[in-house]
Amino acid sequence: MTQEQKTIALTVKERLLISQIYPEKSSLTDQTIVRDIMRKLEITQDEQKEIEFKTMPQGFTWNQEKEQIKVVAFTEAEINLLKDQVNKFDKEQKVTQQLVELCLKIKNA
Repeated sequence: MTQEQKTIALTVKERLLISQIYPEKSSLTDQTIVRDIMRKLEITQDEQKEIEFKTMPQGFTWNQEKEQIKVVAFTEAEINLLKDQVNKFDKEQKVTQQLVELCLKIKNA
């Protein structure tokens, strides 16, 4: 029996921003789930070359015209962790304009 997965289409920017909502400290189980999410969202060396990704002192840049939206499949545990974090951010009023679209995608997954 396979576990049901939900997919979310994410931009490079969203894949970078999602780390802002990971729990800083939590259980070993949750941190293992975070690690699994991070692996799925990784920007590979091939992708970095393709989109001309660069690390700058003020952040990251890339050629958005060459960017491909990545559809990522998340397990139920991964989606639940992300949704819990979005709900926590919302309750604590920590959602920034930069995170709005990402938080809505996660909440609606």
